[in-house]
Amino acid sequence: STGQTPAFLMYGQELKLPLDLMYGPEVEVLDELRSSDEVRAYTERLKAILDSAHESAKENLEIARENQKSSYDLHRKNIQFAVGEKVLMANTA
Repeated sequence: STGQTPAFLMYGQELKLPLDLMYGPEVEVLDELRSSDEVRAYTERLKAILDSAHESAKENLEIARENQKSSYDLHRKNIQFAVGEKVLMANTA
């Protein structure tokens, strides 16, 4: 429903799979950061990515909620009961 993986919403990147580790030494972003300015720029960029991903996930969840409600409401019957009418009650205790 969110359109993103839980890993991306938490970490701002996809998790590495064992296959990724086997084929190719990918340069880690964190290994390339040499100064405090680079670290600051990286964290600001990561925060922007995460904020955007979270906003997108919220919008997608709202759309999914509306679609699910519409689907549910299509098959729902609104039943009215009159005072004194006998009804069955579920005992959930």
